[in-house]
Amino acid sequence: MAAYSKSSWNSFTSVNNLFKKFESDKGSKFPNPISESVIISFVEWMFYKRNLSQSTIKSYISNLATICKLEGKSSSNFESFHVKASLRGVENLSFNKKSSRKPRKAMSLSLLKIMGHEIAKKDWTVSTKSVIWTTMCVAFFGSFRIGELLAKSDFKFNSCENLCWGDVKFLKDGSIQIHNKIPKNRTVAGEKIDLFPFPGSCCPVSAMNRLHKTLPGGSLDPVFKFASGKLFSQRLLNEIIVECLKPHLGNKASEFSGHSFRAALPSALSSCHYLASKEAIKKWGRWKSDAFEKYVRLDHSAKKEVFALFSKALLHDK
Repeated sequence: MAAYSKSSWNSFTSVNNLFKKFESDKGSKFPNPISESVIISFVEWMFYKRNLSQSTIKSYISNLATICKLEGKSSSNFESFHVKASLRGVENLSFNKKSSRKPRKAMSLSLLKIMGHEIAKKDWTVSTKSVIWTTMCVAFFGSFRIGELLAKSDFKFNSCENLCWGDVKFLKDGSIQIHNKIPKNRTVAGEKIDLFPFPGSCCPVSAMNRLHKTLPGGSLDPVFKFASGKLFSQRLLNEIIVECLKPHLGNKASEFSGHSFRAALPSALSSCHYLASKEAIKKWGRWKSDAFEKYVRLDHSAKKEVFALFSKALLHDK
């Protein structure tokens, strides 16, 4: 059904598979519509046996209810008082439960430069280095969710969701505008992310221009694809990040991943109170908030001024 994105269908599949494991663990096949007691038991199983976070559990329960609706079955039990109380209980218990998940750390400009030096030393081809370095620079300065740039696997690409050359617009003022077709916030017609020149080797505009000349492609071709035809995947990016940072950070390198680029610029501003107080800057990363509507009305020239403040903060942070 077109009402749901590919990622939503993947979520439905995930919870469906998890529920089957739950049934297997309990040694019983539960009828549909799912009873209130089974839903509560599933919640407890996910929390105690699978060690899932309360937010993940809540999302899975919501998706399971949607599956029931799609199958024409009643989902009323998911809205019962006892099920809601069970979810609140999991949320309360989560406050006292130590998480085994490693914290996600934000990328910094200094670490980006370190990775650039490490990539330069590799015996990879020039085009391979260009694909990897451009991804990092664009992700950093565009505050991208890495799934908005890279494919999930080496050879499977969805031109309706992933970044293609037709989504990249090289503007006359030397900047670049990227069309994010299906953002997480489901903005109609997508959203525009602007990249501006930045002093030094980490410039996202220079990197993108260089990649376009090195590995040009048609409008429907993926931007981040190696000369061999293999796609630059999220998994490979995570591996390269750790590989580049480990000589400098040791085991702490594993605390960084593609997700670390998402909050890079906002984190860089945390020590600059005179900049961090500006709503437009806080919304550069396109997070939902009360100020979100004000941010999306910023035109290209206004964003250019905002980026100038970002540059000032980054260059000030030595």
